Amino acid sequence: MQNYKDRLTADENARQLLQRFKSGTLVVRVPTQGKKIAYLSQALAQLPAGSSNRKRFSSMLETARSEDQLRFEWLSSAFQEFYTFSRVVFVPDSLYGAFLQGRKNVFLESAQAETVTKDVGNDVFLWLALDHDIQFGLFQYPGNRLPDPLPFRKNTFLPAFKRWLVPRKYIDNQVKWLQERLISLSPQP
Repeated sequence: MQNYKDRLTADENARQLLQRFKSGTLVVRVPTQGKKIAYLSQALAQLPAGSSNRKRFSSMLETARSEDQLRFEWLSSAFQEFYTFSRVVFVPDSLYGAFLQGRKNVFLESAQAETVTKDVGNDVFLWLALDHDIQFGLFQYPGNRLPDPLPFRKNTFLPAFKRWLVPRKYIDNQVKWLQERLISLSPQP
């Protein structure tokens, strides 16, 4: 009998959390290569103009920036196209610590734009990278996993192949899954 009561309590807590989620904000932590970009920028500033390493470092810096831009575009377009459950904002990895400390001028609107200030409210949920930079899981602020039956991450068959061959589709599928899972758990009117 106690297990049944515990399950009812857990289900009610999950329902309340889901309602808070629907009216809250999902903060998507965008994986970046901030440390690599900072190191390469600093190294380029110190190298003489005719150095043989300058061209190589410059190429590596441009590649890192374009990869970050592409990853952000994939994430933002996936959420724009497939996600309507709650409000969504994006914060780069490099400013995530500042976000946790309460700063509000850390959000991105586009890959090229400067950060903007947004008020995310009290009910904040997080979409964070897990083992790989395009595999994500859902967490409650400040990083606690949500209780069952609320979703955590999508399990995929042969995810490594999908991640390498079609990374954009891999991200799209995770966002679609999140939307569908949240809608399926919501009470129907």
